[in-house]
Amino acid sequence: MATGSSMEIIRQRLFINHDSKNQRKITVEYTIRSKLPKLKNIFLNYDKFLPSLLIQDEKNNVLSLMSSKDVEILYTYYIENSSGDEKSLLEKELMEIQDQKKHIIWISLKDNPLLEDQITTFTLTYLPQLGHVKNPEIFIKINTQNYPVYYSLFSPNSFNFKKPSFTILKNDKVETADKPPEHVEVYNSYHSMSLRVRNEIDYDFGLTYSLTAIFTSKILTKIGAGFLCIMPVVYFLVINYDMYGFEIFLQKKIDIGLFVIGASLLLPNIQPDHEIRKLLMMWYLLPIILGLLMVFF
Repeated sequence: MATGSSMEIIRQRLFINHDSKNQRKITVEYTIRSKLPKLKNIFLNYDKFLPSLLIQDEKNNVLSLMSSKDVEILYTYYIENSSGDEKSLLEKELMEIQDQKKHIIWISLKDNPLLEDQITTFTLTYLPQLGHVKNPEIFIKINTQNYPVYYSLFSPNSFNFKKPSFTILKNDKVETADKPPEHVEVYNSYHSMSLRVRNEIDYDFGLTYSLTAIFTSKILTKIGAGFLCIMPVVYFLVINYDMYGFEIFLQKKIDIGLFVIGASLLLPNIQPDHEIRKLLMMWYLLPIILGLLMVFF
């Protein structure tokens, strides 16, 4: 598919939003210029499947995405009407598509084709899965292009970005560095990270980063769990050592125990972030156990 002869990609921007530590939404924005009197189809090559894909134009109208079966039919048509090296190349590409090593995104613009030299923007939004791994390091391979590419990454509310590292893929060698490659600009803050990849760079590289829970979330979790543990501990000290002045713990032991259990179940669910909520539930497991002992013993 001769994409380069039908359109020119002027700029690409990627927005990577982490809804949680293990789930993110990626929006890829393309700004293109038509090279044809009427550009009716756009073809994009990807080396992986894009789950939950949504394609929209600059007015947020949903664009038509042709199926993989349609792509195979189109390739078969071109193969039957070609010869020589072109035919061999198309047959190789079709085999890669059927083996799911190559994915062609075919966007139809037949209802609203682009005129020659007309510039437009469209986006691809999809939901890749990161998997449930403790403190995962996330790797992004960045393929250099003949146009500038911008990356914008955003962390969940209760997480910060750790300092990223870079993997240089140059001359069949792999090198790890703390600093970005030449012609790459990085702007890093706690909750966001931006990269500008200039088209002067002539080799691919990788970005590795991870997310960590912010300090206040961790310390407040421990303080809250510790406070709820104090009341059952005082109760057990009273019944074992006959401590004067703490008789209320004997008189109201069921009420206090139920309060500890209820608070330990309620507080984690106030936190909107799923990963922080799991952390809270682990810390509040101890006061729940102590509260149950207080109620039944």
